[in-house]
Amino acid sequence: MWTSHERFLADANQSWLAAPKSSYPLINLMMKLKFMKTFFRNWNKYVFKDITDNVLIAEDEFNMAQTRFDDDASQVNGDLLSAARQVLVRTHHQQEIFWRQKSRLQWLKEGDGLVGDPTSLEETVESDSERGE
Repeated sequence: MWTSHERFLADANQSWLAAPKSSYPLINLMMKLKFMKTFFRNWNKYVFKDITDNVLIAEDEFNMAQTRFDDDASQVNGDLLSAARQVLVRTHHQQEIFWRQKSRLQWLKEGDGLVGDPTSLEETVESDSERGE
């Protein structure tokens, strides 16, 4: 999700280069990774904030821009509506990426729910093959 932001690569590169340097390569790597951890934590907290709130704010701004355009179909209001639409699409895309990542993490953590279940996939396949299906 971070890569969907226009400043991400430049800011991440700056953080990577800002890490203190040592004459030992592994210590260099450790310090760079520590700096990157702080960078990602701050990036999440201050740039993206709460994705759900961002979507709600973008929807409100789009609705206000739509109302202004409906009242006065001027070029300025059309441009504002177009910009609000782009922000809304971007925030919806970020929310979709967020939920996709969250579901992957949950699946990795909890599995598909069939492991250890008496009706697991393997047992189902075995019983189907025994019955000749």
